[in-house]
Amino acid sequence: MATYRIGVPSPAPPDPAADAPADPPGFVVVVEPGDRIHFLDWGGSGSPGVVLVHGLSASAWAWAPVARRLIAARRTVAMDLRGHGLSDAPTSTGAYDLEVLGSDVAAVAEGSGALDPDDPDARVVIVGHGFGAIAAVAAAKEVGDRCARLVLVDGGLEHLPSATGMDVDEFLRGLDEPPEVMRSMAACWPTAAPGTPQRGTPIRSGQLGPRSSRRRPAGSCRRPGRTRSRRRSGRCSGTART
Repeated sequence: MATYRIGVPSPAPPDPAADAPADPPGFVVVVEPGDRIHFLDWGGSGSPGVVLVHGLSASAWAWAPVARRLIAARRTVAMDLRGHGLSDAPTSTGAYDLEVLGSDVAAVAEGSGALDPDDPDARVVIVGHGFGAIAAVAAAKEVGDRCARLVLVDGGLEHLPSATGMDVDEFLRGLDEPPEVMRSMAACWPTAAPGTPQRGTPIRSGQLGPRSSRRRPAGSCRRPGRTRSRRRSGRCSGTART
């Protein structure tokens, strides 16, 4: 087991490159059957290049603090997974299969120039966070020997039967009511203030606790026309690279 020392300061993170763009140009690559995958080209030099893949409900901008430092040493691009950011959100069956997501990452690596498709000796580093780490694993499989490094941040693939002794369906059923969470909640409620909802008691709209009476006034409603768009247009700055 490794020995840890207390009080040893961590090395300071590298400063952002002095010429790091505040608003890097955006481009798209077109993949079959015509879906557009958007990425930010942060620039930089040095090989192997780096492709950054964000997690669920995020976008390429999630990597901005990292990218501004990486470009001091590596060519760096950050992509929007399909259905996120400025990438297309196809609705066809199988459009979000793991193999398709991996192909998108590989397409961005080659289309951006982070991985030269014409150089058999070219290599790329693929970095994924959360769900993006799963896509990064699929991309590394597709890229094969051209993947110099695979970096998984808080994510990746795990073989459930080996790790838990359960198949996928059994594991997912257990997520409906995690026993550890329920035991913890039950341990807290006996000392809760009177009026606090107990286990199995539905919490009605506006009920936050014994002192709460926050309810929307009778007859009130949301202002008309104040709807939010769930995703932005698929257009982006720059031109497509193929």
